[in-house]
Order: sequence, then structure tokens, then C-alpha cells
Amino acid sequence: MATIQAEAKQLPEPGNAQCIVYVWHGMKANDEGAAVENYGERSVQVEGEFFQVLIEGSNDGANFHTLHNLRGDELAVSQPGLHGIQETCRFVRPFADQADDDGVTVTMMVRPPVAKAV
Repeated sequence: MATIQAEAKQLPEPGNAQCIVYVWHGMKANDEGAAVENYGERSVQVEGEFFQVLIEGSNDGANFHTLHNLRGDELAVSQPGLHGIQETCRFVRPFADQADDDGVTVTMMVRPPVAKAV
């Protein structure tokens, strides 16, 4: 089991409200992604051939639990796709429960909450 560090890219383009994209490349079976601090709205994309990736969250940085998509289903992803994350928590990370030798790429975009006019 390895801990895979995320690449982080700030999106400075106008209209992106200081978005950050995190990418964990080449995750193999039983690898965990290094947790990143989470804020505001977020979505996660998982790409690969054969895999099962859990998207986990934590508020204390030590105990992680599987998060849920916007329909309330656990984020135990086994097909390529893009998913919203329901819970708001301090840390988020991917965990590759299963993956083939080519590995899996997990990409998460986060942005601060948009202030609403009162």
C-alpha cells in the first residue's frame, strides 16, 4: 500500500472563484490518496479500466469514512464517471480498493461556496 500525493492546480481563470483541481495519478490496489483539505462545492472524477475506488472523508484527519453522492449512494466507484459529493468535511481522499496494473486516476475539483445575496 502506498500513499499517493495529489497534484494541485489553482484555476485562476475568470469565473472560477478560486477553484482548485487535485489529481491522484496511477493509484493501484490498496493505495490511498494523501488527504487534501476540502471546502465548498466539489466533484470527483474517476478514470481507469478495472477498479473500485472509495471516496472517503474525515473531520479529524485520522478516521476516514466513505462519502455519498448527491443521491445518497456510497461513493464506491467502479465505472469511469463524474460524481458530486454530498457531505461537507475537512479532508477528502480516494482509496483504491481494487485496481489493475495500469492504475486509476482520480481528479477532484473544489471551489469555495458562492455567497448568496441577502
